[in-house]
Amino acid sequence: MHLKTFVPYSLAFALSAIFVLRASRAPTDSEGVPRTFRRMLRALACLLLLVLASTWFYKLNGGLHAVHVSVAVVTVCFESAMSVWLVVAILRDRSDWLVLCCQLAGFALAAGTFAGWIHVLFVAQLIASAAFGVLLVRAGQRLDAEVGT
Repeated sequence: MHLKTFVPYSLAFALSAIFVLRASRAPTDSEGVPRTFRRMLRALACLLLLVLASTWFYKLNGGLHAVHVSVAVVTVCFESAMSVWLVVAILRDRSDWLVLCCQLAGFALAAGTFAGWIHVLFVAQLIASAAFGVLLVRAGQRLDAEVGT
């Protein structure tokens, strides 16, 4: 990792993981969907920390590079699968399906970049991450409203 990007990149991933973990500790005794949502948030936080940790050393050798790429691919796949689950299990509104399509389009662009067909990784990450963030916030708000009633 380049020294000039080390601090902002590290802060972004570390703070994202911390905030996701904090969200996973929302007080509720509910079973089912809220419990699954909390578990998914914890898994996401762990994946974000693994991406961060693997980033620090991936240029040292080919094995560490493979670990970093593998962790990043698993994270992107997890976010896409979680996005589908959020829309199917919690959100279900037409606008959320549109956001899901954007997230999956970002995933497809990332997959195409990984396969070497196109080279738009930054755009793919921006689209997929922004859409995933919207779905996370909307799902959290929906669950909070349902538990609060």
